[in-house]
Amino acid sequence: MKIVYCISAMFKPGGIERVIANKVNYLVNYGYEACIITPDQVGRPDFFPIDERVVTHCAFDSIIRLLLPLFK
Repeated sequence: MKIVYCISAMFKPGGIERVIANKVNYLVNYGYEACIITPDQVGRPDFFPIDERVVTHCAFDSIIRLLLPLFK
């Protein structure tokens, strides 16, 4: 199963960033495919550690391309 999270950025030290980091790390350990899409991240490191198996996209056009098929 693939799970996608859309958040403005993961470089901030906030609560939702911590929760998403914990969730995606947990999910990939149980065989899920996890993806984080962040339009504002571009070139900044994540504040909380993210497993290398988690796919990240750092561009707004990635969000559109990923979500567009859901509305067809």
